[in-house]
Amino acid sequence: MMATWRRVVVAGGVALLFPVLAWAQAGPEVGVVTTMEGQATVARLASTTALPLKFRDSIFERDRINTAEKSIVKVLMGGKAIVTVRELSMLTITEDLGKTTINLESGKIAVAVARQRMKPGDRLEVHTPNAVAAVRGTVFVVEVKRQGAQQGGGNLAADTEVITVHGTVEVGSLANPAQTTLVNAFQSIGITGSNLGRIGSLTQQQMATVLAGFANVPRRGFNQDTLAALVDKEQAKLAALETSLLPLPGNPQLGQSNNPGGCGGAPCVKPQQQPTPPPPPKPGVGPNR
Repeated sequence: MMATWRRVVVAGGVALLFPVLAWAQAGPEVGVVTTMEGQATVARLASTTALPLKFRDSIFERDRINTAEKSIVKVLMGGKAIVTVRELSMLTITEDLGKTTINLESGKIAVAVARQRMKPGDRLEVHTPNAVAAVRGTVFVVEVKRQGAQQGGGNLAADTEVITVHGTVEVGSLANPAQTTLVNAFQSIGITGSNLGRIGSLTQQQMATVLAGFANVPRRGFNQDTLAALVDKEQAKLAALETSLLPLPGNPQLGQSNNPGGCGGAPCVKPQQQPTPPPPPKPGVGPNR
């Protein structure tokens, strides 16, 4: 479980809290936002109001994330997985006894899991309204499409597609979880209702098209060392941000920040130090005396 850090910096008599949490923590922390492009909202389990999701926000259990059009969110989960959420997606994340579950209600996500970061018995699953995809260390894409409007309300029927970029994904129907099939690299499977479709193969060009909308998702030639390096990069990004918020040695001013909003969208510049004026001459002392 990742620890939540809070740091108070006083600048110009104003106390700043990083990161800013607009409402109380609702449960254990399961991840942190490392990329935020466009607009997204998050609703806590203890609140009925959705608030804007921001870079470096913590993600807690059962937080409902919604992404708007032309938006993308990346969440680092426990230092072992990266979840990239595309536009018009809705999901929640839960953890229980080593099992992480991503409930994708609609939209499209890419999940990259570093096997060497998983503890014995750890497991990650993506649940959709009609399917389950389970892994221990791999890269895969899951997309959920709702089947139009449904008369009389209720949940809309869903189609799920699972595409494996690297490794192997165990896929089953939510209605019949005992019946599963393995989907290997450059393979895909569709689940319509409770029916598993046939496994299909993707060409290099087709896979490139699938991954075109995701940033930094490992492609062909991927290995677990590559993914571990990506996880380290996301962690380093957060560490660099925290370091940039620390006061400079001997100077109460804030350090250089890579937060676009930290200085009104402009680069944060350390003010130049003015030279100290000479002391005034003592009374009765001068060049003519």
